Amino acid sequence: MNRPRNLPPTPMPSSSRRRSDHAEPLLDWQLDEIREAFNIFDADATGKVSYSELRAAMRALNYNPKRSELRSLVEEVDPSLTGFVDFEGFLAIMSKHARAVDVRSEVDAIFALFAGDRKTISEANLREAAKEIGENMSDDDIRAMVQALSNDSGAISQEAFARIMMPRQMGDDLDLVDD
Repeated sequence: MNRPRNLPPTPMPSSSRRRSDHAEPLLDWQLDEIREAFNIFDADATGKVSYSELRAAMRALNYNPKRSELRSLVEEVDPSLTGFVDFEGFLAIMSKHARAVDVRSEVDAIFALFAGDRKTISEANLREAAKEIGENMSDDDIRAMVQALSNDSGAISQEAFARIMMPRQMGDDLDLVDD
Protein backbone atom coordinates (compact mmCIF):
# COMPACT_ATOMS: atom_id res chain seq x y z
CA MET A 1 0.00 0.00 0.00
CA ASN A 2 1.26 3.45 -0.78
CA ARG A 3 0.25 6.57 1.06
CA PRO A 4 -1.53 8.93 -1.36
CA ARG A 5 0.35 12.04 -0.25
CA ASN A 6 3.44 12.85 1.72
CA LEU A 7 1.54 12.84 4.98
CA PRO A 8 3.39 12.08 8.18
CA PRO A 9 2.90 8.59 9.53
CA THR A 10 0.30 8.15 12.20
CA PRO A 11 2.03 7.98 15.57
CA MET A 12 2.10 4.58 17.21
CA PRO A 13 0.67 4.76 20.71
CA SER A 14 3.15 3.50 23.25
CA SER A 15 0.54 1.16 24.72
CA SER A 16 0.18 -0.70 21.43
CA ARG A 17 3.63 -2.23 21.68
CA ARG A 18 3.12 -3.44 25.21
CA ARG A 19 2.66 -7.13 25.53
CA SER A 20 -0.37 -8.23 27.44
CA ASP A 21 -0.34 -11.43 29.40
CA HIS A 22 -2.31 -13.29 26.72
CA ALA A 23 -1.36 -11.66 23.43
CA GLU A 24 1.72 -12.11 21.34
CA PRO A 25 3.16 -8.84 20.08
CA LEU A 26 2.53 -8.02 16.46
CA LEU A 27 5.39 -8.25 14.02
CA ASP A 28 6.79 -4.98 12.71
CA TRP A 29 5.44 -5.65 9.23
CA GLN A 30 1.97 -6.27 10.66
CA LEU A 31 2.09 -2.95 12.51
CA ASP A 32 3.33 -1.23 9.36
CA GLU A 33 0.46 -2.66 7.29
CA ILE A 34 -2.10 -1.59 9.88
CA ARG A 35 -0.65 1.91 10.08
CA GLU A 36 -0.45 2.20 6.29
CA ALA A 37 -4.07 1.11 5.79
CA PHE A 38 -5.26 3.60 8.39
CA ASN A 39 -3.26 6.41 6.82
CA ILE A 40 -4.66 5.70 3.36
CA PHE A 41 -8.24 5.91 4.57
CA ASP A 42 -7.47 8.90 6.80
CA ALA A 43 -6.88 10.90 3.62
CA ASP A 44 -7.44 14.26 5.31
CA ALA A 45 -4.91 13.37 8.06
CA THR A 46 -7.29 14.05 10.97
CA GLY A 47 -6.15 11.00 12.90
CA LYS A 48 -9.65 9.53 12.63
CA VAL A 49 -11.63 7.49 10.13
CA SER A 50 -15.39 7.30 9.76
CA TYR A 51 -17.10 3.97 10.24
CA SER A 52 -17.39 3.48 6.47
CA GLU A 53 -13.68 4.30 6.05
CA LEU A 54 -12.98 1.92 8.93
CA ARG A 55 -14.75 -0.89 7.12
CA ALA A 56 -12.87 -0.13 3.88
CA ALA A 57 -9.52 -0.08 5.71
CA MET A 58 -10.37 -3.40 7.34
CA ARG A 59 -11.22 -4.90 3.96
CA ALA A 60 -7.90 -3.62 2.60
CA LEU A 61 -6.28 -5.78 5.27
CA ASN A 62 -8.38 -8.83 4.31
CA TYR A 63 -10.69 -8.53 7.30
CA ASN A 64 -14.36 -8.44 6.42
CA PRO A 65 -16.36 -8.89 9.63
CA LYS A 66 -20.11 -9.32 9.59
CA ARG A 67 -22.15 -6.25 10.43
CA SER A 68 -22.92 -7.46 13.97
CA GLU A 69 -19.23 -8.19 14.65
CA LEU A 70 -18.23 -4.78 13.26
CA ARG A 71 -20.81 -3.07 15.48
CA SER A 72 -19.43 -4.87 18.53
CA LEU A 73 -15.85 -3.94 17.62
CA VAL A 74 -16.80 -0.29 17.10
CA GLU A 75 -18.61 -0.16 20.44
CA GLU A 76 -15.43 -1.41 22.15
CA VAL A 77 -13.21 1.33 20.69
CA ASP A 78 -15.79 4.13 20.37
CA PRO A 79 -18.24 3.63 23.26
CA SER A 80 -19.73 7.12 22.70
CA LEU A 81 -20.48 6.16 19.07
CA THR A 82 -19.04 9.42 17.70
CA GLY A 83 -18.99 8.06 14.16
CA PHE A 84 -15.19 7.98 14.06
CA VAL A 85 -12.39 5.70 15.18
CA ASP A 86 -8.88 6.98 15.91
CA PHE A 87 -5.69 5.09 15.12
CA GLU A 88 -5.44 3.58 18.57
CA GLY A 89 -8.96 2.13 18.20
CA PHE A 90 -8.20 0.86 14.69
CA LEU A 91 -5.01 -0.73 15.96
CA ALA A 92 -6.92 -2.44 18.77
CA ILE A 93 -9.43 -3.89 16.30
CA MET A 94 -6.85 -4.98 13.76
CA SER A 95 -4.46 -6.36 16.38
CA LYS A 96 -7.09 -8.87 17.45
CA HIS A 97 -7.55 -9.94 13.85
CA ALA A 98 -3.83 -10.04 13.07
CA ARG A 99 -3.14 -12.23 16.09
CA ALA A 100 -5.80 -14.67 14.92
CA VAL A 101 -4.05 -15.09 11.56
CA ASP A 102 -1.57 -17.95 11.29
CA VAL A 103 1.67 -15.98 11.02
CA ARG A 104 3.72 -18.96 9.85
CA SER A 105 1.44 -19.58 6.88
CA GLU A 106 1.64 -15.85 6.05
CA VAL A 107 5.45 -16.00 6.20
CA ASP A 108 5.46 -19.13 4.04
CA ALA A 109 3.28 -17.36 1.46
CA ILE A 110 5.70 -14.41 1.39
CA PHE A 111 8.60 -16.84 0.98
CA ALA A 112 6.81 -18.45 -1.98
CA LEU A 113 6.45 -15.03 -3.62
CA PHE A 114 10.20 -14.48 -3.35
CA ALA A 115 11.30 -18.02 -4.19
CA GLY A 116 8.85 -18.81 -6.97
CA ASP A 117 8.90 -22.52 -7.75
CA ARG A 118 12.29 -23.02 -6.08
CA LYS A 119 12.90 -24.08 -2.49
CA THR A 120 15.24 -21.19 -1.72
CA ILE A 121 15.55 -17.45 -2.32
CA SER A 122 18.54 -16.71 -4.51
CA GLU A 123 20.36 -13.44 -5.17
CA ALA A 124 18.41 -13.17 -8.43
CA ASN A 125 15.07 -13.62 -6.60
CA LEU A 126 16.01 -10.96 -4.06
CA ARG A 127 17.23 -8.56 -6.76
CA GLU A 128 13.99 -8.99 -8.72
CA ALA A 129 11.86 -8.45 -5.61
CA ALA A 130 13.82 -5.33 -4.63
CA LYS A 131 13.39 -3.94 -8.13
CA GLU A 132 9.63 -4.64 -8.09
CA ILE A 133 9.15 -2.67 -4.89
CA GLY A 134 11.37 0.17 -6.09
CA GLU A 135 14.26 -0.56 -3.75
CA ASN A 136 17.60 0.31 -5.35
CA MET A 137 20.05 -2.22 -3.91
CA SER A 138 23.57 -2.78 -5.13
CA ASP A 139 24.74 -6.26 -6.11
CA ASP A 140 27.12 -6.15 -3.12
CA ASP A 141 24.22 -5.41 -0.73
CA ILE A 142 22.13 -8.25 -2.15
CA ARG A 143 25.07 -10.66 -2.04
CA ALA A 144 25.81 -9.67 1.58
CA MET A 145 22.18 -10.22 2.60
CA VAL A 146 22.04 -13.66 1.04
CA GLN A 147 25.41 -14.66 2.50
CA ALA A 148 24.36 -13.50 5.97
CA LEU A 149 21.10 -15.46 5.81
CA SER A 150 22.16 -18.60 3.97
CA ASN A 151 23.99 -21.68 5.18
CA ASP A 152 26.86 -21.36 2.71
CA SER A 153 24.49 -22.48 -0.04
CA GLY A 154 24.26 -19.07 -1.64
CA ALA A 155 20.50 -19.03 -1.12
CA ILE A 156 18.07 -18.44 1.75
CA SER A 157 16.12 -21.50 2.90
CA GLN A 158 12.50 -21.35 3.95
CA GLU A 159 13.45 -22.07 7.57
CA ALA A 160 16.06 -19.29 7.63
CA PHE A 161 13.51 -16.90 6.13
CA ALA A 162 10.93 -17.91 8.75
CA ARG A 163 13.44 -17.36 11.58
CA ILE A 164 13.99 -13.81 10.32
CA MET A 165 10.31 -13.01 9.84
CA MET A 166 8.77 -14.73 12.86
CA PRO A 167 8.68 -13.11 16.30
CA ARG A 168 11.40 -14.27 18.62
CA GLN A 169 10.26 -16.42 21.50
CA MET A 170 11.45 -15.73 25.03
CA GLY A 171 14.69 -17.55 25.63
CA ASP A 172 15.80 -17.50 21.97
CA ASP A 173 18.40 -14.90 22.90
CA LEU A 174 20.09 -17.56 24.99
CA ASP A 175 21.09 -19.30 21.77
CA LEU A 176 23.30 -16.30 21.01
CA VAL A 177 25.23 -16.59 24.27
CA ASP A 178 28.45 -18.60 24.27
CA ASP A 179 28.81 -21.35 26.87
